[in-house]
Amino acid sequence: MTKTCFFSCGLSQPEIDHIKQTSGLTHGTLPIRYLGVPLCTRKLSMANCEPLISSVKAKLTSWSAKTLSFAGRLLLINTNLQGPRHLQIIRLLAWQCTLYYIWAERNSRLHRHIFKPPDSIVKQIEATIRSKISALRDRSPQLSSSLFAVWNV
Repeated sequence: MTKTCFFSCGLSQPEIDHIKQTSGLTHGTLPIRYLGVPLCTRKLSMANCEPLISSVKAKLTSWSAKTLSFAGRLLLINTNLQGPRHLQIIRLLAWQCTLYYIWAERNSRLHRHIFKPPDSIVKQIEATIRSKISALRDRSPQLSSSLFAVWNV
């Protein structure tokens, strides 16, 4: 199964088929999971976060963590805790931008009969996310650098 897919928000079957043929993506269904955690609009429960928590616990109890000094363990814990927070910010930005551009594309198709290829929409989303991360540089240069590092992985 491929990790990259698209979701049809109000698209007709011929439009879905066209996207599948031109982009090579598969058609996904909701709800989806990322890192074992469901992506949803509601607040996540502890049960939803359990796969991610288990993964972090496994890293901390591995043989390399046992041989670390106290300072090394503290650094490992802080790095693991900070990583999901930065991923969460990136996911939120990506989700907001994706929803906006899909909505704009849908309206453009319906009202102006203009169809953009999926590649151009993806480029717009990426440019917007980079712009939003850059806008954080003045207020928090360290956060901006960390977000760019996560985005470019």
